[in-house]
This record gives sequence, C-alpha cells and structure tokens, in this order.
Amino acid sequence: MQFHLKFPDVPVAVGEERLVAIPQLLHDKPDRELIILDDAFQHRAIKAGLNILLTNYHNMFTRDLFLPMGDLRDEKRSYKRADWSLYPNAGPTWGLWRRKRSLKR
Repeated sequence: MQFHLKFPDVPVAVGEERLVAIPQLLHDKPDRELIILDDAFQHRAIKAGLNILLTNYHNMFTRDLFLPMGDLRDEKRSYKRADWSLYPNAGPTWGLWRRKRSLKR
C-alpha cells in the first residue's frame, strides 16, 4: 500500500503465488518492461534478471536465524546468488557491497 500511495501511476500487484501472479500481471499490463518483486529472493522458481539483496548493516543476515526464531527464509550462503548486495543504512562508502556483474541491455 505504501508504494501505491507514493506512486499512484505505477501499477502495484499483490500475489502470494508469484509464478501465477507474474503471468497475470503481464497479461493485464502487457506494456510492462520491468517487474520488481519485494521479498522474492527465496523464490528460486522465478528466474530473475537481477537479484538484489538488501541487509541491515547493524543487524546483518549473517548473524540471524531461520524463522520462527529469526527472520531468515533461506540459507545464509544463498547471498552468493545475489548480483548486488546492498547495505542501505551503512553510509555512503559501504552502500554498495558487491556487484557480481554489470547490467547489460
């Protein structure tokens, strides 16, 4: 709802079954060139063009546990699948931690 309120001209969709929701979104909005999925890193069935991992610099995933004791939904070593790993609250010098590959058009 936050995205919808802040960007009312941008289509926002909600769907628990990502593999069903994405084709439906493309059917409903065929002019879409980009779909941003929130909290989708653990959905390996989706072949993303770019995986961005965001982690809190002051509460890093490497010190976390799996649900329900922690917030992790995937193995810690899965960070290696990320194309970019970002620490948004780490300050300007540590904001971009790793970029595995450059974007190609």
